[in-house]
Amino acid sequence: MMDPTSSTMNIDQQQSRPGGRSPGWWYPWIFVAFFFVTVAVNATMVYFAMNTWTGLETQHYWQRGTTYNAAIQGARRQQERGWQVGIDFQAAALQGRLTVDLKDRQGNLLNGATVTARVVRPTSEGHDFTVDLAYQGQGRYGAEFAMPLAGQWDIRIVADHPQGDYQEVRRVVVKG
Repeated sequence: MMDPTSSTMNIDQQQSRPGGRSPGWWYPWIFVAFFFVTVAVNATMVYFAMNTWTGLETQHYWQRGTTYNAAIQGARRQQERGWQVGIDFQAAALQGRLTVDLKDRQGNLLNGATVTARVVRPTSEGHDFTVDLAYQGQGRYGAEFAMPLAGQWDIRIVADHPQGDYQEVRRVVVKG
């Protein structure tokens, strides 16, 4: 008969490696690593969500929603008036020049209007401003102003005149 200790190995010796660890000892660490990666990715996403906000939001959404029909009717009246409006925007080295020419349907000059331009940065907040356009004669209104940043801007022109009002939005790109 053979000595059981010399010729056969017990089960613990068969499953152990030279370093003394059993096969599969690292399986629980897979779960630990998975949860570590998940927490790290979530923490990164929370950081970027909290620190890279662009400021885009809908302000006064309730008022805009309830006045939607009035806005459609105002646009219809504006189209029926048939004003001839020429808008010219030029920018160089962060300096903008805006001119607006106003004429009625028959081509008569529209003097005596109050014309303003709301200049809005659509990609971030804190840079918007309003410009009053001065009457320059011959139905032309204009202003020169500094642009705070290069990039995309929306210019909302509003002209109030005794015969009616006019609104239009133009998207422009300002190069620095």
